[in-house]
Amino acid sequence: MGEARGHDAAAGAVADTDGGRWSGSAAWGCIRFRRYLGEPVEPAAWPAGVSLAPFDAGRHARVLHQFFASAFSGGGGDVSAFDSWWPALRTDAGYDPALVFLAVDDASCLIEVA
Repeated sequence: MGEARGHDAAAGAVADTDGGRWSGSAAWGCIRFRRYLGEPVEPAAWPAGVSLAPFDAGRHARVLHQFFASAFSGGGGDVSAFDSWWPALRTDAGYDPALVFLAVDDASCLIEVA
C-alpha cells in the first residue's frame, strides 16, 4: 500500500481533499481511511479458503437475513422478520444487489458481508 499523501508528520495530521485537517488520534473516536484511485490498486489478498462471491438473491437473501439477525441478536438493533425485511430491502431506492459483497469459505458459507 502506498503512503498517505499530504501527511504532516510534525502535526500528526493528514490534509483532507477540501483543505480541512483531521487527526488520527483515538481520542477523536474515529479512524479515517482513504485510498487514492489515481494509482493502480493492488488486488485483495484473501486468506486461504476465503473468496468473494457475487450476491444472488435466490441463494443468499435468507442467509443474509439470518446473518444480520444473528449479528444484532445481542443488542444494538434488530432485524424484522424475513417476510417484511426482504421486500422492504429489495424495493429500497438505495438497494443495488451489485453492491452487496459476500466473503465465503470453501464450503460457500457466509463469513462476512459488505
